[in-house]
Amino acid sequence: MLYLLMSIALLFSLMDIHLTPGKATPSVLETTPIWSEYYTFSNDIDAHASPSIAIDDYGTLHVVWRSNTNDILYCNSTTNGSWLEPISISNTIPGTARHPAIAISAEGSIHVVWVTDGYIWHAYNLDEQTWQVAEASTVGTTSMHPDINIDHNGMIHLVWQEGDEFDGPAYDIYYKSKRISETWSGTITSNLSNTPNDRSTEPSLFVEDSGQVHVVWQQEHDGISDIYYRSKPLFETWNEIEDVSSGISGDHCDPSLVLGDDGTAHVAWADNSNSIIYYRLKYSDHQWTNDNKAIEVSSSSVFQMQKPDIAIDKQGAIHLVWQESHLDHGDDDEIYYCNKPLNLDSWIPQPINLTKDLAGECASTSIATGSIHIVWRNTDIGLVAIKASAYAPNQPINVTPANERAVSDLTPTLTSSIFADADRSDSHLSSQWQVTTTPGDYSNPVWETYEDNKGLTTVEVPADLLSNQTTYYWRIRHRDSSPGLHWSTYSEETSFLVDVDQPTVTINSPIPNPTNDNTPMLTGSATDATSDIYSIEYRIDNTHWLSIESIADANSSRTKTYSITTDSLSDGIHIIEVIAIDEAGNTSSTYASQNFTIDTMPPSIISSNLDASSSNTNPPIFSGMIRDETSTIVSVEYSIDGSPWETASITIDPNDPKTAHYRFRPTVSSGDHTIRIRATDDSGNVLNESDYYTSQFNVPPDSMYKWIVVIAILVGIATATPAIYLLVVRRLRRPKPFW
Repeated sequence: MLYLLMSIALLFSLMDIHLTPGKATPSVLETTPIWSEYYTFSNDIDAHASPSIAIDDYGTLHVVWRSNTNDILYCNSTTNGSWLEPISISNTIPGTARHPAIAISAEGSIHVVWVTDGYIWHAYNLDEQTWQVAEASTVGTTSMHPDINIDHNGMIHLVWQEGDEFDGPAYDIYYKSKRISETWSGTITSNLSNTPNDRSTEPSLFVEDSGQVHVVWQQEHDGISDIYYRSKPLFETWNEIEDVSSGISGDHCDPSLVLGDDGTAHVAWADNSNSIIYYRLKYSDHQWTNDNKAIEVSSSSVFQMQKPDIAIDKQGAIHLVWQESHLDHGDDDEIYYCNKPLNLDSWIPQPINLTKDLAGECASTSIATGSIHIVWRNTDIGLVAIKASAYAPNQPINVTPANERAVSDLTPTLTSSIFADADRSDSHLSSQWQVTTTPGDYSNPVWETYEDNKGLTTVEVPADLLSNQTTYYWRIRHRDSSPGLHWSTYSEETSFLVDVDQPTVTINSPIPNPTNDNTPMLTGSATDATSDIYSIEYRIDNTHWLSIESIADANSSRTKTYSITTDSLSDGIHIIEVIAIDEAGNTSSTYASQNFTIDTMPPSIISSNLDASSSNTNPPIFSGMIRDETSTIVSVEYSIDGSPWETASITIDPNDPKTAHYRFRPTVSSGDHTIRIRATDDSGNVLNESDYYTSQFNVPPDSMYKWIVVIAILVGIATATPAIYLLVVRRLRRPKPFW
């Protein structure tokens, strides 16, 4: 029997929603797509079996299949809908090639795996015509049904079934991975099913962008098959095996797996014994849904349902295709389609026969995730295509301002993602922007455009509409140039805060100031009235700006405190300046600045002496002068013969504040003594011990002092006695008056 590949571009239109100004109406996915007429683009009726497809980021459809010459062929669609000439990528490997699977990396490289005579081969394109081929499997020589996927980290993931012989009693599911730049040699192979007495076959693989791997397969035991699932986070071990079809009687086979962006796993499979297509989902980190019962997507008592394939479009809707053949005579194979719209629990009630108007048998269907495409083979006609007659633009994304960010402008610029449409012939006709102060309510927007054909993806909010210290919510939708002028769904709502207030910043001088620490710690805070402080920066002595680590204040969400430990600074006066920037980008209008003095040098004693006038007195008098080049002298201390330090009185020189005069008169016993003098400045520097003023002096004995005093008194008396005598005699001889 001869086979033919037919590609159907299955993309979905959105209902053309006309909005009343200020009213928001959600976009609804149509449950019955509108199809164009079939058209033939090749009359080649050679067999095309086991097709596998993938879509790149540019919307190009890539297809691989097994030809009637048992080669693996590859081609892709061009931007105008035509197809490139197929090329063989397996012709360098002798043998019978089958079971191809295709995947595309984030960088756009195309990777294909297939089986040739029991060995798995991997090919990737160097250009459109040149492919590099290498052997991928190393477990045995009976490898079958490989599946491939590539995550955003550049890791290639591969699963396949492996058994002792082609129809042997035991098969297991194996997995391995490698980086795109590495070879398969030496990669670790894991046995996922490990069922030596069962037949584990038909694996289906899906890898999330994060690198988490998900695998489903059918496992036959005693003639009855069930569907099993296993997953593994990136660089971690495999989780336990889970029975997806648990609690459902029947012979379950042909599983297909896909995951949504939210990590939800969606699995579809066929029940051969009851002719049912089942569907089941598992939310991230949860058990399988529906109380251990799967959803019956479709069932029939006349047709055998098999080979389902499942996919998710960019809006999150689930799409499912499968093959049906008549139970009695096995012909009249058709391809059926069904979908489950986003946010709805049920599938469309009546599956659609996509091939009812085509002669011949249709089988081996394949569906791709993203922009939904379907491929299958037909036996009677040439290569044909069909597509939906209308397409809505992709849902745009709010780009800037980033969600929940502050802006420092009363006329901010809003930016959305670029226009994208499944129909690449459509252009971006207009956009509708809406801004409101109430989240989710656009019935009375602060500002909106209706049919803006200038601000398509970037627009500036007009003046005099927005207010400071106010949060606004916004969204946008795109309209295409198709005859139906279809609107996209609105973007997911995001918000921004208007903040035109400048933050204030303070800094405290080091304690003490001056300081003898040449790497002093300085502290301060920054505060904003509306938004959070984004960064604080400082500079010393007009050098370059440096960022400061700050800590949110426990009592104020708009305040951050900081501390700075400077690099080593030289002695002298320095200036530090600090600025703050808030989340909106406002910078403090003035710098916070502070002068401070570094003084690491101790004072020096210029002179010290024992007053000559007191050299023979007890206690003697000491005096002298001390100077500091940077700071002020705050104390002078003395110690005699190692006794505790005592404080001397000081006087700051009125003409030179860096100089101090000291004077003190200690009480000491007679004899020889040693005196030490030291000084401290207001930076805390103390004269080094080696630089203390040290001197010896002698105090006469106490008896000598007493005789000196007595002699002095007697000398005084002797000197004064004659004068006193003459004064008294003269007084007595003076004549008395006569009255």
